[in-house]
Amino acid sequence: MVERRAAAGVGGGRLVGGSTGAAMWGAVQLVGRMREDGERGSVVTLLCDSGGRYQGRYYDDAWLAAEGLDLTPYTAELDAFLST
Repeated sequence: MVERRAAAGVGGGRLVGGSTGAAMWGAVQLVGRMREDGERGSVVTLLCDSGGRYQGRYYDDAWLAAEGLDLTPYTAELDAFLST
């Protein structure tokens, strides 16, 4: 889900893989908690893998549906975070 957002233009339009998506999701969660707690600071993560090899999976709506993966709640949470 984070991978799909990055490919769509958030973060510069990069096609990234699952490891990067997991790292970014963790960073988003941490920044959200920091905001809630009134904390300030920097959060750093890495873009550690390319998403080219995942085009037939993470970036394929039919594959996600066949696997029973619903990204809707995660996409909504990410959209809410990005709108703040």
